[in-house]
Amino acid sequence: MPTYVSLLNYTEQGIRTLKDSPERHLASERSEAVVRAELPAYGFDPDAVDRIAEAVRDHSFSRGAVPGTALGRSLQDADRLEALGALGLFRCVSTGTRMGARYFADDDPFARERPLDDRAFSVDHFSTKLLGLPATMLTDVGRAEATRRAAFLEMTLAQLASELGEQLP
Repeated sequence: MPTYVSLLNYTEQGIRTLKDSPERHLASERSEAVVRAELPAYGFDPDAVDRIAEAVRDHSFSRGAVPGTALGRSLQDADRLEALGALGLFRCVSTGTRMGARYFADDDPFARERPLDDRAFSVDHFSTKLLGLPATMLTDVGRAEATRRAAFLEMTLAQLASELGEQLP
């Protein structure tokens, strides 16, 4: 029997909406539909299907919903945790590369005198989203782990600044 996390991974892979897609906001609803269609075949009863499908629909950052159930809150925290730490760093850079972003602006890598633009510069995504994620966590465990992982990203930025001969803002 699949776990909730493997189901989420399955639905996200089955839906696979790119970060810069104009349909990005629809990914969680599409994933919900896949969950509703697939879970009964694994023996889940209708009540469980409803609870899981609701959690999958409401967990998405781009949807902007706050899940109303413990399962949904846990799933949302787990999803956001993937955006932090070493895994989050790799995801940020690879997503930026796929979208045509540069790592940082050569003349202003930490956006001191320009607006942040995470579509153009991957490092900007740390400030526009990633480092703010710990404050959005809905569980104590998620918040603690997000804080730990965000500290890794902050150390990464400090190292980058050192290598570039820059000071962090």
